[in-house]
Amino acid sequence: MYQEMVDLLQRLYTPKTTSEIFPYGRMRSVPAPQLAMWESCRNEFQLWSPSLRKFITVAAVSKSNDFISKRLMIKHSGGHHVHMVHGYVADVTKLIACLLEQSQTKNGEVNLPLFQSFVEIN
Repeated sequence: MYQEMVDLLQRLYTPKTTSEIFPYGRMRSVPAPQLAMWESCRNEFQLWSPSLRKFITVAAVSKSNDFISKRLMIKHSGGHHVHMVHGYVADVTKLIACLLEQSQTKNGEVNLPLFQSFVEIN
């Protein structure tokens, strides 16, 4: 299930036209020292923020194995503790901020060719 979620993020954020949509994005496996106590692994999709000069996480999926279910005493019918997957497909605020920032021209206008077909500009 965890790998299916990671594959879903990769399909969503790295389509064939990635360079047009997310020219400064990357998929990242988080190193062990940066994981939360309950996580056994986490993958993130990050976009570059020129103003902050760092990558910002806009989507992530984490696996906690049985850490949480042992504490909550959650078991499946076989009597074993369940393993849990947690994630979010888009942190909308951060995603929009990064897209607007990356799409801004030198004169201050925003050029989002991906969305022009959805928005009629008068």
